[in-house]
Amino acid sequence: MLHRLHRLSYPTEKDFFRKLIRRFSGALTCIESDSELIARACILPDLEWEETKTYSEGVSSTLTKSLKSVVTVGGLRASDLTGVFGIFKGITERASRDSATPAISLEDLAKWASEQSALIANLEITSQEKYECARRVLYLGGSTADLPIALTSSGWKSDQRLSEWASSIQQIVLVDHRRLRQWEEKFGEVELLDNVLVTDTSHGDFCQLKFSGSIRRWPQSRFPDFPELLNIYKSTLASAVVSTLARAWSASADEILRTSGRDALRLCEREIARSQKISLRDRSYSLRRPD
Repeated sequence: MLHRLHRLSYPTEKDFFRKLIRRFSGALTCIESDSELIARACILPDLEWEETKTYSEGVSSTLTKSLKSVVTVGGLRASDLTGVFGIFKGITERASRDSATPAISLEDLAKWASEQSALIANLEITSQEKYECARRVLYLGGSTADLPIALTSSGWKSDQRLSEWASSIQQIVLVDHRRLRQWEEKFGEVELLDNVLVTDTSHGDFCQLKFSGSIRRWPQSRFPDFPELLNIYKSTLASAVVSTLARAWSASADEILRTSGRDALRLCEREIARSQKISLRDRSYSLRRPD
């Protein structure tokens, strides 16, 4: 059914789909609300592929595609949902039924996201893919648990391992993962400095509803227990990182932000890594341990 709903027609698409199902089948679960089955889905990392179409005139075009969820009303497709993969029962307010929102409460969504975190942690996928899933788990209100939430010079760190790593460090430089990716594309292997932490510091709508030519963020409501840090870190893995640092440093997030001052809020150029003995400097935040 998932194959049919995604309207895959090209051999490369079908092959990509089959391999994906094999890799993530362990996380594909049913979601119930009040004993009613409302979805079968899993959280995915950023997976895309390119499809080239050639027309009769010899002209070709290349499209970038990604997998998504289908939201249905009365068994008919009403909306597409990016960021997760599967089928959701939807609720619509329009008689035309050409748009719908997944019929799941924020509480049930957060519970499911936390369950996904535990399942994804045990999948045989890369740490980078698990990190990308962690971003969506947090965005949907779940606990990242054993999923990696940051990268350091000694490797990927989950919440617990990050706490252990940070316990002996007085000042941490926070770099967005997109910046590191750009340096790696330019120089290849990059060696992070010992106090540099790479994570997600940029806001993004990791799940979007698409219908009738429109796109909107989903879910639209904030979760009651979402970390109440400054807006600059909200809805990013940086919020989870600051919470972990607070525990490691026996301080509150507010104390860390006050001690760090403007360095925690304003991007400044700092040395973050080395490559072939070249010092690499980039825009980053700085967090200091309270006295």
